[in-house]
Amino acid sequence: MSNAGNWDQRLAQLEDRAYRTYKARLEACKRLESRSRAINGLVVALSLSSLIAASGMIADRDIYGPHGDVLWLFIAILTFAGSLMSSSMGYAARSRNMFQNYRKIQRLSVRVESAKGDPAQFTKDAFEKLSSEYDDLLDESENHTTADFLRARSQFATAPKPKWSERLHVLASGTLTWIPWLAVLAPVVLVVPAIRTFWP
Repeated sequence: MSNAGNWDQRLAQLEDRAYRTYKARLEACKRLESRSRAINGLVVALSLSSLIAASGMIADRDIYGPHGDVLWLFIAILTFAGSLMSSSMGYAARSRNMFQNYRKIQRLSVRVESAKGDPAQFTKDAFEKLSSEYDDLLDESENHTTADFLRARSQFATAPKPKWSERLHVLASGTLTWIPWLAVLAPVVLVVPAIRTFWP
């Protein structure tokens, strides 16, 4: 293989790696952003549930049955746990960092693609600089997960058919992202007894 052909191949490999990394970290950014919104929704819903339960029990101590106070305590504990989770996981900040990282990798991918169009002016030093920059960008933020990679890979025309284990992996990741939204049902469930009790 000629030297020019070798450089063309290495450029193509770097472009492919950078593009696939960009797509995977884009999916990671979406996941982190979705989880940030979900955890915030959980905390808001449970806080509203605590307010509804406390207000209802002031008017009628047995509105939620003989163990309504335990219910109110349980909701308060869940609210506190959600608040701790929101602050400790730092999804919003991590999402922002991932956004900045994937945008840098995207720009690098475009630069490599442009270099492929003019290989005569592309030197070994320029290639090594781009390759080193790519490695630095990989270390700049947390890595994407396997589920992020699988979601990104499914968008490529050449993607292989996913295995059942891979589908389950993506499903589990999606479940962790969306399950906190179930807490939105709690205020609705708690307000029903109050409406039935106090509706004129």
